[in-house]
Amino acid sequence: MKPTTKNILTASIWVVVAFALVAALVLGLIIYAVVSYLTRDTSEVDLADVSSPTGIVSYVEDNVLDRYEYADMFAGKVEASKTELVEITRKQENVLNVLLICTDVQNGNTVADMMIVLSMNAETGDVRMLSLGGDSYVPIDGHGWDKLCMSVAYGGPELAVNTVNRVFDLDVSQYAMIAKQDILAFFTEIAPLEVEMSVRQAEIFSNYFGWDCHPGMNSMNAEQLTTMVSFRDYADGVMVGDEVIIVTDADRMENIKMVARAVFRSLCALEFGTVSATVDTLWNHLDTNCTPITVKEGLQTLMSQSDKERLNLTSSSLPALNAPTYVLVQPDGYDAPAVATLYNYEALRLRIQNLLYGADDNN
Repeated sequence: MKPTTKNILTASIWVVVAFALVAALVLGLIIYAVVSYLTRDTSEVDLADVSSPTGIVSYVEDNVLDRYEYADMFAGKVEASKTELVEITRKQENVLNVLLICTDVQNGNTVADMMIVLSMNAETGDVRMLSLGGDSYVPIDGHGWDKLCMSVAYGGPELAVNTVNRVFDLDVSQYAMIAKQDILAFFTEIAPLEVEMSVRQAEIFSNYFGWDCHPGMNSMNAEQLTTMVSFRDYADGVMVGDEVIIVTDADRMENIKMVARAVFRSLCALEFGTVSATVDTLWNHLDTNCTPITVKEGLQTLMSQSDKERLNLTSSSLPALNAPTYVLVQPDGYDAPAVATLYNYEALRLRIQNLLYGADDNN
């Protein structure tokens, strides 16, 4: 029996209704996705899962380093991949966090020899620095658990920033990366500087390098300044009298803090036009997503502080905030096991928040 005109019309109507419902559903999903994207809360970063570290061969006996060298044991060069910087809004509008990276080359790989979060408070003029330690064992997107320093080799400063934000719950949006050999060029522009050394610093540098230095103010040339901010000797320590002093990351941060204060005092003695010209001269040594204007405005803010003799600077390092566990690791690509530092990252996140955004100042 042939379908009647009425049946055909009814079927056609149901087909049209079905298509209309599907179209409405798709349109609704599109509208929902757009609205969700526009109203998304980007103030929180997607935190990395730090609960189950992998690649650990063994734990260092009694958690004490005994002539272990901090080294990256790679068989060959790592192929870096392009990484996009994940945008994240600031947790506090008045606080800007910048990741400073000093690089070195190991087995053909550009790795982070030093990683410091520089935090500047525009309202108070306070500056806080946190050394993250390149040997911190962390999850790196797309590469599993590895040393933090290797994030630069895998994906440049962008991957380093993304990793730092996800592991430590931070809001770093800008970075400045400089090669270890280029630090000397920076200090050559402004040396000599008067650096105020502690008793421990004076003993370490006098005994290890034979420098003529003492507790208090010391005039340091460019090579000495470069050594101060980069020196560490975890393997052998420094003999002071009859005692061996193990140089730690905390010592390195203390050196950097003293040099930073010396730089600050030097800059404040100059006209801002001279400081601005120095920034322009040194700019080609940096790999950064900052602009010269941003850097100059930051310097001008610091130089406007009432206390020109002393920078209100707080510095710390991960071991000072949370004692690490030393582990031997051998992730994919390692030719031999290497020592890394493993932390309680959940606890570190809270302490870092207090350091960078809190009111306490432990100079």
